[in-house]
Amino acid sequence: MDKIKVWARSDLIEETWQKNEFDELTYMFHNGINKTNLESFTEPTEPYSVLGCNNFAGKKVFQPVYTKKQIKNSKYFYPIFCIPYPTECTWKDIAFIEPLHLRNIKDNFCKILIINTMEGWNHQTYFKDVIDIYREKYDLNYENFVILSGNMDAPEYPTPSVYYNWWEQHMAHLRDHNDYDFTTFQHLQPDMKKREHKFICLNRRPHVHRLMLASLLQSSKNQGILTCCKDTDNGDMQYYERSIELAQEHYPDILKRCGPKFFKQLPMVYDDGINAADDNPTIDNKPDKFFNSWLHIVTETYGINGQTFFSEKIFKPMIYWQPFILVGAQHDLKNLRSLGYKTFDGIIDESYDTVENNQERLLITVKEIRRIISMNDKQLEKLYLDCHEILTHNHFHWYYRQFNIHNILHKDLWRVLHD
Repeated sequence: MDKIKVWARSDLIEETWQKNEFDELTYMFHNGINKTNLESFTEPTEPYSVLGCNNFAGKKVFQPVYTKKQIKNSKYFYPIFCIPYPTECTWKDIAFIEPLHLRNIKDNFCKILIINTMEGWNHQTYFKDVIDIYREKYDLNYENFVILSGNMDAPEYPTPSVYYNWWEQHMAHLRDHNDYDFTTFQHLQPDMKKREHKFICLNRRPHVHRLMLASLLQSSKNQGILTCCKDTDNGDMQYYERSIELAQEHYPDILKRCGPKFFKQLPMVYDDGINAADDNPTIDNKPDKFFNSWLHIVTETYGINGQTFFSEKIFKPMIYWQPFILVGAQHDLKNLRSLGYKTFDGIIDESYDTVENNQERLLITVKEIRRIISMNDKQLEKLYLDCHEILTHNHFHWYYRQFNIHNILHKDLWRVLHD
């Protein structure tokens, strides 16, 4: 099957535009934005990362096209890199589609590809806001667009979406190969060495479900590794302040039980040389803490229903052969299984995944966490042995998907482009 044709900017002809080591423009796929505002809109980056891939993988999936001849009588995507609103101008001010592509879009030879694979932005707000600006400005309809997103949920409006997760591939391509070999071969046989920590639960940005979880687990923090930041990204308090507001709406009973004593304990840190408040350890170069913990409590990015997104957090216990409990939105485990991964139902009570109410789901999850961390060493060893077949499957399924994920991306993009 041919590569996916994707329009690359051909108007940045001045020598002032930055290029990478392959002589490719760093703004190669930043379409839909007028040239005057392009540099103030976003930072330059490796071209194919805009499309959600690293350079090597991107060239396996996409064929850049620059001329009328290359797109004559063929279908292609017009990519728009969807990032948060710029500070000095709005999308409405800078949105610009060239007449050639506008004609092809309306004639169904081209679809606008709205891209953000690094986050699970809400399709009903963020993506829709951007689509509506172009739709209204150029008299387009929702079917003229395709969303390429890390959010597994489908939009409620008639724009097709393609799921692709930057973080699932990122965890493989930036890992130290020697470290990877170590984790692979060490755990082909169950690792029954004594582990110091019953659990590990790392929380960087203090999203509301993470704060509430940390408050419920604080009495057990001496049995494991429990972290929770308050300010992140060089002193940013917006996540903490917003979380307190959301807690009043979604976790009112838990918030009442927190009391001022808990908040005075923040931040809770683990000293392994990583300053998680300022540096986001998506690739963690201190893996000993994982090998030294029985249960990995994964607190995903979103814990309130409406967005299904898997960051690097869920793939870490798979890489390090750990049983996990997933603290996230309703049906996160179900959606994870749809990607071919296995979870631990029958060994770990995963009924929490079906609970719709956010507060009730978290309380049921914590009940199961407490059951496990109340186990003695022999019981934890048995739990680990019972999980080992699933741990092995997940690790090698993750490894398999590194070779297959871009083939799936190609197939899904081809399908929506040619429907």
